[in-house]
Amino acid sequence: RYRLPDPPPTHPEAHYVMWLVGKALKRLKRYWGQEKRYYGQVMPIWRENEAGEEEELKFVDEGAQVQVEEVLQRVLFTQVSEQLSPRLDEKDWMILEGMLTGRTQVEIAREAGFSQPAVSKRWHRICQLVREILGESG
Repeated sequence: RYRLPDPPPTHPEAHYVMWLVGKALKRLKRYWGQEKRYYGQVMPIWRENEAGEEEELKFVDEGAQVQVEEVLQRVLFTQVSEQLSPRLDEKDWMILEGMLTGRTQVEIAREAGFSQPAVSKRWHRICQLVREILGESG
C-alpha cells in the first residue's frame, strides 16, 4: 500500500507514480534475474553437418524439439542413475522415487518408517551426489 510520507510531498500524485515505478522496476529486476539464471543453464544442441562442421540444431517443428529434449532428459537421467546406483542404498532409492513422483517428505517418512528430518537429510545427500555427478560430466 502506498502511504504518504511525513511531511507530505508537494505533488502527491507524482510521488505515488514514482513509487509505482520503483515497485515495477524492482519486479522487473527480479524477473530478469530469474530469466538470466534459467537461460544461463540452457544449452543449445549441436550437430555435425555434411561438411564436418558443428552447427546448432534448429527446429522448425516445436513438437519435434520437445520430443528431442525429452529423449535427452531420459538419457541424462539414465546416465546419472547408473552412476548413482552404487552410491545409494535401498532407503535412498525409496526417497528418490518418492520425491520424483511428487510425494512429500512427510509421506515418504511415514511409508519408510523413519522421521521427516531423516528423509530431508538423505534427500540433501542425494542431491549433493547428483550435483557432483553432473559437475564431473560437465
